[in-house]
Amino acid sequence: VYAVTNRRALILQLGKSKKITGYSIDEIGQVTRIENAEGIGDLYFSVNSPIMINRTGRFRRIGFRAIAQPKQVEAHLQAQLSKKG
Repeated sequence: VYAVTNRRALILQLGKSKKITGYSIDEIGQVTRIENAEGIGDLYFSVNSPIMINRTGRFRRIGFRAIAQPKQVEAHLQAQLSKKG
């Protein structure tokens, strides 16, 4: 589950345990959208925090995966980013 507010981008991971990760609008940098022909896509963003590395030692992209309407979500996130200051 993902959410964008005027202050944060939130990632909620559900499973055996629950984990909520929040990224302040002030720490989000470049945003990259990848979208397929069906309109499902990923929205990745850079953050000004320590580099995330997964258990295999690979860099982990931070962002929203397999979301509907990624272009609209990107526009909403970019609108929030344009207000930071």
